[in-house]
Amino acid sequence: MTNQKILILGSDGSLGKELVAQFTDANISFIGANRQNFNFELDDAKIIQMLKDNNIYLILNCVAMIGLDNCNKDRKGALWANYYLPKKIANISKILNINLFHFSTDNVFSCIEKNYLYDIYATPYPLTWYGITKYLGEQAVIAAGKNIIRIPMLFGPTNENQLISKLIAKLKSGARIQVSKDIYTTPTYTPDIVGWICNQVIYPNSLENDIVHLTGDKLISIYDFVCAIAEKLDLAQNIDGALSDDFPSSEYKPKYGGLKSNHKNTFSYDDSLIKFSNFLLGASK
Repeated sequence: MTNQKILILGSDGSLGKELVAQFTDANISFIGANRQNFNFELDDAKIIQMLKDNNIYLILNCVAMIGLDNCNKDRKGALWANYYLPKKIANISKILNINLFHFSTDNVFSCIEKNYLYDIYATPYPLTWYGITKYLGEQAVIAAGKNIIRIPMLFGPTNENQLISKLIAKLKSGARIQVSKDIYTTPTYTPDIVGWICNQVIYPNSLENDIVHLTGDKLISIYDFVCAIAEKLDLAQNIDGALSDDFPSSEYKPKYGGLKSNHKNTFSYDDSLIKFSNFLLGASK
């Protein structure tokens, strides 16, 4: 069938914007949907017709409510974005026999074991409302026979509204910052995640009802990670270490996140640090 397209749900988010950029460069045909141009609350029949009209053969669901505090304070909104919407899209994709990649998080795990990386065989046990809603979404997607891609903390050129970029922006403005020394993750470069997706589109494998972990290859504290970036920018002298409990929160804070990749070699932390630092240095000019 010719003129088939990919539907990117959440095309204006951090992951979605990188997908748009790389798909455009690779001349991959797609449609981007976000709250500005698409009503996600349409009834199923209208969404089904839209997918048929646009010859959609693959859906990438990047829509999510993120942030521990955000999800805890708006529990209804988090449940809709992280559970009801994925369930709706998964069921529709099953009806139409369309493939679906749904992005999830390491927060579906308890994240209480230090120096432990969660692989696909680890048992989910979320301890936050964010993690609970994402896990419910996973279960709905798996029940429809579709694919889960779990990712840890992301960073990159399109993640300007997320933690790492916000901290670096403060440093670059001349501010002194505090960063948690007791929260760990396997930080992963968003362009690496999207590069893997591009390869799946161009050279498709037979992913079906599969769970995939895509992650960087280094477990590191947020403090050490931000310091590593800041050193490249000659700004590390303005960072103070702190404990996560020093920052007010309405929600429990999982401390020991991070994933172990089962599907492919992990992405190089050292390479991604260089690429991101070069991007930041270029953006400063």
